[in-house]
Amino acid sequence: MPKNPIRKKPDGRYRYRITVKSGKMVEIASRAGELRKDFSIRCDDLDKKVEGESFDKDFDGLFYLWLTSYVEVSCSKSYYIVMEGVYKKHVKPWIGRRRLEEVKKKRCLSNDGPGR
Repeated sequence: MPKNPIRKKPDGRYRYRITVKSGKMVEIASRAGELRKDFSIRCDDLDKKVEGESFDKDFDGLFYLWLTSYVEVSCSKSYYIVMEGVYKKHVKPWIGRRRLEEVKKKRCLSNDGPGR
């Protein structure tokens, strides 16, 4: 069974989307006359192929890549300094050394919303 939902396109064919670890989205569509069962098998094969790829960056490396390639070029120097300080003080102690595959979002267990 594929990880993501298989959706039906307006023309009657099926499509399946998955995001690879490098951040790119891959989409496949069913062939003409292909049954959903057969398409599901192709989706499983795509999932297995994507799981085999690796992106060997930890969160710290990815943050500094973003900081130097986007913030330093596009934003002010003060914004750069603030972002680096906030990261070092609040984010790096918790998830700075983790690999990207290990970082997951936290589920809210109560109905009160996040932070309550």
